[in-house]
Amino acid sequence: MKKSLIYVVVLVVVALGAGVLIGLGAARKTGDRFREVMRDKRAGMGDKLRDTNERKEILQRISQRLKLSDDQRDKIKSILEATRQQVGDLKKEGQDKIRDLREKTDAQIKRLLSPEQAEEFERMIQEFKQKLNQRRPGVAPLEGQHPGMPGEGPGRE
Repeated sequence: MKKSLIYVVVLVVVALGAGVLIGLGAARKTGDRFREVMRDKRAGMGDKLRDTNERKEILQRISQRLKLSDDQRDKIKSILEATRQQVGDLKKEGQDKIRDLREKTDAQIKRLLSPEQAEEFERMIQEFKQKLNQRRPGVAPLEGQHPGMPGEGPGRE
């Protein structure tokens, strides 16, 4: 009788231990998935939320570490905002230049193609844009992309 009671207790302890391990594994997997979903949502929002929080944290760290006065903090905040705007303008300018270069490249390629090939090339460009925009839900569609962009082509999906 005593042996069977010991077996039952051991079996219950093992079952409980296995249950705890399985539960921890499931919780971790769920947590990983939650973080992934939240990261995707933030990316879909253009990272505005994360950028705003990071800017606040940076200003707070500077302010605390340098023991800034309110006046200094406000002036530094203005400087950082102006710089952020300039960086955004430079990015936009760079994107415009890249788009113009892609359009020029596409035109050069089309001049070498027969009318049928040029039509197929245009379809390839449109398919690439659609595929790229499907991979980036919630992000503004890209224009001026073409099939020769990195990440496209056989075996590079």
